[in-house]
Amino acid sequence: MAIVKVGTYRNPPEDITDYEAIVAHLNAYTRQLGSQAMILTEWTNTSGTPAIALGSYISHGGVLYVVESEEAVALPVADGTYYLKVAASGESLALSWVSDISGYAWNAIYNGLYHSDESQILPYQLVKAGAVLTKRKITNLMQGSGFVTVDWTGAVIGQALNVASINTGSGAMTFNQGVKTTDDVTFATVNTGQGATEVHLMNQNLRTNDSPTFAGYYSNNAYGNHRVSPTIVLNYTFGGSHATTQMPAMEVGMSAVVKYTPYSGDADNALVLPAGGVYVVAGSSSDSYGTAYTGALGGGSTIWLNSTSGSHSKYFFVVRVA
Repeated sequence: MAIVKVGTYRNPPEDITDYEAIVAHLNAYTRQLGSQAMILTEWTNTSGTPAIALGSYISHGGVLYVVESEEAVALPVADGTYYLKVAASGESLALSWVSDISGYAWNAIYNGLYHSDESQILPYQLVKAGAVLTKRKITNLMQGSGFVTVDWTGAVIGQALNVASINTGSGAMTFNQGVKTTDDVTFATVNTGQGATEVHLMNQNLRTNDSPTFAGYYSNNAYGNHRVSPTIVLNYTFGGSHATTQMPAMEVGMSAVVKYTPYSGDADNALVLPAGGVYVVAGSSSDSYGTAYTGALGGGSTIWLNSTSGSHSKYFFVVRVA
C-alpha cells in the first residue's frame, strides 16, 4: 500500500518510548501546519507525467496520510485544465485528475475544498495541451473558483486583478476601460512627448514621403476661416477646325493655371470655362491669333477663341469664386 494513515494529532505512536516514531509523528503535523511546498514530481518541466512524491503528507477528512512510495496518477487523455482529486479508499487514498470541480466548497473543519461525497480537491492544477504538461499550484483554493496559480518559475496566473488603482512610481493609475491591443479604447488626448494631441479618423498615411489626398482643407487667418483649394495645372494641345475644349469642373475656391496650344494648322479653336458658377480669369491678351476673354465670367464662357492658324500658346489663370 503506497499511501497509509499516520493517524491524527491526538493519536501518538503505540509505543510511547519510541522516540523516532514520536518525532516522525510530530514532524508530519508540523509540515502540515507549515504547508509543505510541493507533493508533485516532475514539477520543473512540461513533459514528465506528475506523480505524488515519496514522503509527502496528505490530510484528508481529519486524518493524515503519508506516501510511502511514489504514487502514480493516471494522466488525462483529452487536453484541458485538471485538478487533483483525492478520496478515501479503505485504509488508503485514491487520487485522480478531474476537470469538473462544481459542487466543491470550502470546509473550515477539515481545512480543505470538499464535496458532499467526501472527496477533496488538493491545491494542484494540471494544464494539458498535447504533449505539454504544465503543473501549477493553487494559492487561493478556499475560494473554490477564480484561482490564482503559480508555476515552478514563479509565474502567476489569476482570473482577474481587482484593485482600486495601480502605482508604478508615477502616481496612482485607474482604468475605466479595457486597454488590450484588441480593445476599442477612448482617450481625451494622446501625448507622445510633443504635447497633448487630439487624434481623429485617418484612412491614409501622413508621412513626409506620402502623397495624401484630401477632399478639402481650411486656413484660419486674418480673413477668417476659409477653405483652401488646390491650384491645378492644365496643359491643352488640340487640333481640329472648330474644336472646343472645355475645362474640367472646379469647386468654389479652386484655381487653375492653363496653357492652351491650338494645333498650328487649325483655326476657330475655343477654350471654354467649366459649366456652372462664376469665375475670374486673367492671362493672355487678344492678338492676331485670336480673342481673349478675361475678367468675371460665367460658367461655360469662352476665354480664348482662335481666329487664325499658326504656332502659339496662350496662358490663363482661372479662379472659381461662386
